[in-house]
Amino acid sequence: LTASNSKNWKSELNKYLKNAQVCVIQDHDKAGVKQANDTCQILFGNVKSLKKIDFFQDEFLPEKHGKDFSDWLENEKLKGLSND
Repeated sequence: LTASNSKNWKSELNKYLKNAQVCVIQDHDKAGVKQANDTCQILFGNVKSLKKIDFFQDEFLPEKHGKDFSDWLENEKLKGLSND
């Protein structure tokens, strides 16, 4: 499993993911949606598979400062500690 930040992703980097199954985890705000969409557009057709994930898709989408993967992970840790 390899992880990377996709901010300002450049097509020159696609060669490193040529046969990869890629998941783009977007931040849950309007800027995060744009960044994820831009990254997916650059990666599309250049990777083995591509999926975009928004862990908070059912919640209100704020303009800025929305939730991100770290918020989701923290919530999952708390759920594990409470045995729910």
